[in-house]
Amino acid sequence: MKKRFFSLILVLVLCLTVAVSMNVVKASASGSTETIGQLMVMDEAGLLTESEVNDLNTKLLNIGSTYQAQIAVITLASMEGYDIDDVVNVLYDEMNLGYGDTRAGVLLLISMDPREYRILTNG
Repeated sequence: MKKRFFSLILVLVLCLTVAVSMNVVKASASGSTETIGQLMVMDEAGLLTESEVNDLNTKLLNIGSTYQAQIAVITLASMEGYDIDDVVNVLYDEMNLGYGDTRAGVLLLISMDPREYRILTNG
């Protein structure tokens, strides 16, 4: 489980490295858009402990503050037959993610059934 957690962190860091010049979305854990650099983690699949969620929020807050960015991470237990590409786009829009006029942001969506992930970038 810890290997998966750190692998996901690595994927996020690599994504941010590739998108250095891009502004990224930020929101608080409660889902409300707040100041630059905050992160929203929604662990619907129950993959992380509360402590891991807090640590992830702290680390990504530091990264987000550096790049004036917002990052969202959502885990789902099941896609319930929906296409992951459609779900990641709908979640980004329905949750009104994004920073600034261009709604720049990054959303990492992880599904446990089927085991897939998508990284959506915008702006």
